[in-house]
Amino acid sequence: MHDMHTMGTFDTEESENNTPCGSTAVDSICTSDQKKSTAFRLSFVGLGASAFVFQFDALALGVALPTIAAELKASSLKSFWANNIYLLCVVIAQPIFLDASEMVGRKHPLQLGLLLFFGGSLIFALGQHIDIIILGRTLQGVGGGAINILVETVVSDMTTLKERRMWLGLIGIPIAAGNALGLPISALLTAHVGWRWLGWINLPIIGLTLPLLQFSLHLRSPMDRKQILHTLKGYDWIGALLMTAGASLFVLPLSWGGSLYAWDSWRTLLPFIIGLLCLAALGYYERLLVRPFIPYRAIASRTAATTVAAGFCHGIILFTPIQYLPLLYQALPRLSLTTTAVYLVPCTVVPLLLTIMAMMAIGPLNLGYKGLILFSWTMVTTGLGLLALLDQGASPSMLMGVPIVWATGNAMLRLLILPIEASVKRQDDTAAAITQLLTARLLGGVVGLASGTAMFDSRFASRITRLEPLAGDLTPLNEASNAISFIARLRDIEVPLESLSIVQGAYLQAFRYVWYLMIGFGGLGLVCSLAIEEHIFEKTEYGVQRFVERTSPETARGSSPAVVS
Repeated sequence: MHDMHTMGTFDTEESENNTPCGSTAVDSICTSDQKKSTAFRLSFVGLGASAFVFQFDALALGVALPTIAAELKASSLKSFWANNIYLLCVVIAQPIFLDASEMVGRKHPLQLGLLLFFGGSLIFALGQHIDIIILGRTLQGVGGGAINILVETVVSDMTTLKERRMWLGLIGIPIAAGNALGLPISALLTAHVGWRWLGWINLPIIGLTLPLLQFSLHLRSPMDRKQILHTLKGYDWIGALLMTAGASLFVLPLSWGGSLYAWDSWRTLLPFIIGLLCLAALGYYERLLVRPFIPYRAIASRTAATTVAAGFCHGIILFTPIQYLPLLYQALPRLSLTTTAVYLVPCTVVPLLLTIMAMMAIGPLNLGYKGLILFSWTMVTTGLGLLALLDQGASPSMLMGVPIVWATGNAMLRLLILPIEASVKRQDDTAAAITQLLTARLLGGVVGLASGTAMFDSRFASRITRLEPLAGDLTPLNEASNAISFIARLRDIEVPLESLSIVQGAYLQAFRYVWYLMIGFGGLGLVCSLAIEEHIFEKTEYGVQRFVERTSPETARGSSPAVVS
């Protein structure tokens, strides 16, 4: 059993990363059961807290959208984009922050991301107009991009491949907890103290995490200051610009097609086509660079490429139902926010427990990752089909039990896909592989939310416009753009049962078409995962920016050329 300071004994990058286990010089770091230091464990706690707050906010807003839209008098499109912009900015920011971390080290970009997230949360909590809310969510998304990619990248750097599945599984627990608690806590806060607390609650967590990471997280920096300044001159600014423009222009028309503008309108087609051209140009341009913004070698293998494709599909069927399920509970059975939170507890807690048990069983029972991944895809696709059965007459047992199938499959996929993608042949490509998987998953989430928005709005508008003009308390629904904000009023209005049933029929059709769309992507993810090869996780090399102790005698003597941040 050896302390982590023994890692300071290496003098070259080759010996640090590529020396095989079994040689005397590296026995101290190749022991998978070695004792981790207090600083390592404190850093891991800080990383876990960062991952939790990111995941919590990624899922928290969906249940509060009707309340926010009603209070701020926002249209359905802007209400949805208060949620969608978060993931879009995460997608754009992730590769930028990762590329920066390859030059200046992981620690400072992660700290910048936490500060941006803090500022965005404050703006969100104080905002008095939907545009200000969107601005706050934009800053949260940019900061969240740094948090989401760098947390798991740092964990990968700090551990060997043999250890990595355990530590990535452990960091998956706060991620899964944020996933599990996001909706119910959001519903309770919105119902009892106000939706602005979705911003306030982040501030003390980040306020404690920043100093914790400052004093406990010490990582090898890949370059000194002169090298950083030289590398910045060659930074791929063109790639970053193409990525930002392409992703934004590709996703925006997906959200308004068929509702704000027709699918064949030039306002929909022109930005969509320009976005596709920007992404195509990005793909071609990156292949010409020595140090590309997107290193394709990390997805050169069949398994890596198909895992990224499966990750894209996973993002679609993960984030989209999370947004629409609480809306369905409020619109069809007309549940209160508190009751919605209670009904969502089983589909958050049960999958978390089952997933932890599944991850613990992989090693002792020698279970294969591929078989579990295929089983998870089958479960999640079946669960999406079951969601289409939920309507205004669904019993409490159905409302609490049916989503468990979909949620359990999703939770397992979150923890199973990542280790497969992280098991690259070259250790230095681990960060790039993780980035591309997480970016693909979040891009899938953005595409899913945008296409779900268009599907919901267009189907609701199509159904509601075929009805006789609505009167009385239902008058606002003559404008289909009020569909989301009106959900908050459905519980309290007094209208004839027949009229209410007609309106709920429009909502039901809109929700079901969203589920049908998700089923298709679930099936596509299953097909993609058939090409994944089984993996054995036994390598014992650390990442290039691994964890070190400041008190290391070797570091103090300056025997290593790496800078410690």
